[in-house]
Amino acid sequence: MTRDARTALLVLCGLLLVIAGLFQLLAFFPLSGLGLSTVLALAIVVPGIVLVALGLVRIRPTWPIILLALCSALLIIVSAGLMAFLIPGYYVRLEEKKISITDVPAPIEEICLSASTDIGALSLSTMENKTLLVSVRFRMTVEEEPVFTYKLRGTRLIVMASSKLSSMEIWIAGWVNWSAHVSTGLGGVEAEVNATNLVSLSLRTSLGAISLNVEAAYLTNNCTISASTSLGSVEADVRISPLAVPPVGCEVEAKTSLGSIDHEVEGFEVISKERGHLLLRSEGFESATRVLRIEMSTSLGSIDVVAKRA
Repeated sequence: MTRDARTALLVLCGLLLVIAGLFQLLAFFPLSGLGLSTVLALAIVVPGIVLVALGLVRIRPTWPIILLALCSALLIIVSAGLMAFLIPGYYVRLEEKKISITDVPAPIEEICLSASTDIGALSLSTMENKTLLVSVRFRMTVEEEPVFTYKLRGTRLIVMASSKLSSMEIWIAGWVNWSAHVSTGLGGVEAEVNATNLVSLSLRTSLGAISLNVEAAYLTNNCTISASTSLGSVEADVRISPLAVPPVGCEVEAKTSLGSIDHEVEGFEVISKERGHLLLRSEGFESATRVLRIEMSTSLGSIDVVAKRA
């Protein structure tokens, strides 16, 4: 009887895994209409019921029961769409927030943006639209109410955008001074920016990869870019203006604990290259009146750097 019960439980576990896999593959999420708190409650309560019911029957050994409880929790999580962020471009609702120059009463000299999500990808781009200051597009894999607020502090516009399970596409005006802090717990980060009026940019993710594309024909400020991930990789493509008088200066530093660092340079000099560390500086760096500093770090991932004067 024990062997038959164990076999039945293992078959049931396999069936739940197959169903969860098919739901994810077909992007079919029957529980996506439930709120996050309801889904999390079900993911706790249902496995608890499984453990209590089969525990009272005294089925031995107990590990198939635990496995069945875990599989039931996984099925609920997948059915609710909490893993939908792994499907490129999938969303159940799209919501867009914009701030134009007509929405603020005073002239804006600087934009400070903070954007974060717990689970979801983030992308950041600069734009040259003279009538638009900030645009954020929330791609929701489950129903939730993202947060988007802004306020004026003198001539500085402070913008905050956050969500729990939504991916975000962000556009920020590149024709005024700007800074941004972008972070996600589980998801990738992409940034394609013009650094001409950049003050500072921070890109953070715990488990995702980071892709950075930056160009600067000239700089109006000394500025910094930092990109950090724990387990993901970092790719950076840096293009600055050809050597001129005065030149645009750029310093690129890459650090990794266990991963590798690859680089391709043109118009840059390798200042230091050791295991897990690379330091590049543009030609004419010492005579530059404005400097762009880029710092990249990862614990376990690799770093690929392309730095050129173009």
